[in-house]
Amino acid sequence: MKRELTSKRGRGLSLMKDRKGLSEIVATLIIILLVIIAIGIIWTVVRNVITGGTEQIALSTKCNAVDITAVSVVPQDDGEYSVRLARGADSEEAVEGVKITFYNNETNSLSTEFGDTLSPLEQKTQVVNSTLWPESNWNATKITYTAYFISDSGEVQLCPGWTRTYEWTN
Repeated sequence: MKRELTSKRGRGLSLMKDRKGLSEIVATLIIILLVIIAIGIIWTVVRNVITGGTEQIALSTKCNAVDITAVSVVPQDDGEYSVRLARGADSEEAVEGVKITFYNNETNSLSTEFGDTLSPLEQKTQVVNSTLWPESNWNATKITYTAYFISDSGEVQLCPGWTRTYEWTN
């Protein structure tokens, strides 16, 4: 009978050892799972940064290739201005548009659209109405204009560092 007790005790001890071994395996699996989750989170952040950087590089490349020049700005009746822009023999990229801001000695207008896209080697004239501005009859003497593109998500992306200036006398 003594033998049976020892053998039962021995089995009991081996089951306790197995349980300890099992808890170490569970702890290791939990740590591995946490590491995998952490890697997934870090990869998501890194991928977003890389994608955003790629879009900025693509925009900068497009903007560097654009050659748009203001040819003339002529005041019209009732506070309108006839603006003529020309595009040089730059890349074949389609410029989505041009934003124009008018200035006089004291203030500037709201930014307004030129209206038409320009293809390479093309000139276009648009009449821009001054009623878009805070003061309707003021004599502008300068414009700044900036080309822009539309991103894949549909947002207007102004060309960074690309703003040009054209001045005239009335």
